[in-house]
Amino acid sequence: MTEVKRKVRLTTTQSVLDGAKPVAEGFPMREWAIVIHLLDEKGNEVPANCFDKVTYKLHPTFQNPNRVIKRPPFKLSEQGWGEFDMEIVLHSADKGGDHTIKHDLHFQQPKYDITTTI
Repeated sequence: MTEVKRKVRLTTTQSVLDGAKPVAEGFPMREWAIVIHLLDEKGNEVPANCFDKVTYKLHPTFQNPNRVIKRPPFKLSEQGWGEFDMEIVLHSADKGGDHTIKHDLHFQQPKYDITTTI
């Protein structure tokens, strides 16, 4: 059986929510989002159609911390004040198995990309 390697790019964007009261002192409320693409052989982003769905495993303090998104670009949008590590499970189409990526949600940059090979 041939093993296929794919480059997956996670793009995270975040910004401070204007006018929202901080939940914790010194930690402003933010809106953030993550999208998932594949990279082609030239490094261009293409739709990640090889996945049936993506499960985001958020911090347990979130209401419904396991979020399932079923359409590319598998965008998850949320609001919160804290940084945390999460697991993102990519569910391959056609019985290709599941791939888990560890993701560090942080607020040091307004936008950042993480590229990994699965």
